[in-house]
Amino acid sequence: MVRKCLWLAAFFLLANSAALAQTFSDPVPYCRAVGTIDKPDARYTGPRLPVWMAEKLNLKPDQAKFMEWRCADGQVLACLYGANIPCDSKAITSR
Repeated sequence: MVRKCLWLAAFFLLANSAALAQTFSDPVPYCRAVGTIDKPDARYTGPRLPVWMAEKLNLKPDQAKFMEWRCADGQVLACLYGANIPCDSKAITSR
Protein backbone atom coordinates (compact mmCIF):
# COMPACT_ATOMS: atom_id res chain seq x y z
CA MET A 1 0.00 0.00 0.00
CA VAL A 2 2.79 2.41 0.89
CA ARG A 3 4.59 1.60 -2.35
CA LYS A 4 1.42 2.32 -4.32
CA CYS A 5 1.04 5.71 -2.60
CA LEU A 6 4.67 6.58 -3.33
CA TRP A 7 4.23 5.74 -7.02
CA LEU A 8 1.09 7.84 -7.16
CA ALA A 9 2.84 10.78 -5.49
CA ALA A 10 5.80 10.48 -7.87
CA PHE A 11 3.43 10.44 -10.85
CA PHE A 12 1.72 13.65 -9.76
CA LEU A 13 5.04 15.39 -9.09
CA LEU A 14 6.32 14.48 -12.55
CA ALA A 15 3.08 15.55 -14.22
CA ASN A 16 3.13 18.93 -12.48
CA SER A 17 6.82 19.55 -13.15
CA ALA A 18 6.27 18.93 -16.87
CA ALA A 19 3.54 21.58 -16.93
CA LEU A 20 5.77 24.05 -15.09
CA ALA A 21 8.64 23.41 -17.52
CA GLN A 22 6.52 24.33 -20.56
CA THR A 23 7.70 27.44 -22.40
CA PHE A 24 5.79 29.86 -24.61
CA SER A 25 6.93 32.09 -27.48
CA ASP A 26 3.64 34.00 -27.83
CA PRO A 27 2.02 36.11 -25.07
CA VAL A 28 -1.53 34.87 -25.74
CA PRO A 29 -1.05 31.17 -24.89
CA TYR A 30 1.43 32.18 -22.19
CA CYS A 31 -1.16 34.36 -20.45
CA ARG A 32 -3.82 31.68 -20.81
CA ALA A 33 -1.49 29.26 -19.04
CA VAL A 34 -0.24 31.52 -16.23
CA GLY A 35 -3.42 33.48 -15.54
CA THR A 36 -2.14 36.64 -13.85
CA ILE A 37 1.48 37.79 -13.65
CA ASP A 38 3.00 41.29 -13.63
CA LYS A 39 6.05 40.52 -15.75
CA PRO A 40 6.77 37.54 -18.01
CA ASP A 41 8.93 34.95 -16.27
CA ALA A 42 11.33 32.32 -17.65
CA ARG A 43 8.44 30.39 -19.21
CA TYR A 44 8.01 33.16 -21.80
CA THR A 45 10.75 32.84 -24.41
CA GLY A 46 9.39 35.06 -27.18
CA PRO A 47 10.27 38.62 -28.16
CA ARG A 48 9.52 41.45 -25.78
CA LEU A 49 7.32 43.04 -28.45
CA PRO A 50 5.87 40.45 -30.86
CA VAL A 51 5.09 41.64 -34.40
CA TRP A 52 1.31 41.28 -33.96
CA MET A 53 1.41 43.37 -30.76
CA ALA A 54 3.57 46.05 -32.41
CA GLU A 55 1.00 46.32 -35.21
CA LYS A 56 -1.90 46.65 -32.74
CA LEU A 57 -0.01 49.36 -30.81
CA ASN A 58 1.16 51.17 -33.98
CA LEU A 59 4.80 50.54 -33.05
CA LYS A 60 7.72 49.06 -34.92
CA PRO A 61 9.02 45.74 -33.52
CA ASP A 62 12.24 47.50 -32.42
CA GLN A 63 10.30 50.00 -30.26
CA ALA A 64 9.75 47.66 -27.31
CA LYS A 65 11.15 50.24 -24.89
CA PHE A 66 7.95 52.26 -25.34
CA MET A 67 5.65 49.59 -23.93
CA GLU A 68 5.11 46.84 -21.36
CA TRP A 69 2.71 43.93 -21.25
CA ARG A 70 1.45 41.64 -18.52
CA CYS A 71 -1.14 38.94 -17.97
CA ALA A 72 -4.41 39.53 -16.12
CA ASP A 73 -6.94 36.73 -15.74
CA GLY A 74 -5.47 34.92 -18.75
CA GLN A 75 -5.60 37.99 -21.02
CA VAL A 76 -2.73 40.06 -22.43
CA LEU A 77 -2.75 43.69 -21.26
CA ALA A 78 -0.42 46.09 -23.07
CA CYS A 79 0.52 49.60 -22.00
CA LEU A 80 2.24 52.40 -23.91
CA TYR A 81 4.43 54.79 -21.93
CA GLY A 82 3.24 58.37 -22.15
CA ALA A 83 2.89 61.53 -20.10
CA ASN A 84 2.72 60.33 -16.48
CA ILE A 85 1.78 56.78 -17.46
CA PRO A 86 3.93 54.34 -15.46
CA CYS A 87 3.47 51.09 -17.37
CA ASP A 88 5.99 49.17 -15.29
CA SER A 89 3.96 49.36 -12.07
CA LYS A 90 0.37 48.81 -11.02
CA ALA A 91 -2.02 51.72 -10.80
CA ILE A 92 -2.93 53.03 -7.37
CA THR A 93 -6.69 52.57 -7.39
CA SER A 94 -7.32 53.62 -3.79
CA ARG A 95 -7.44 57.33 -4.70
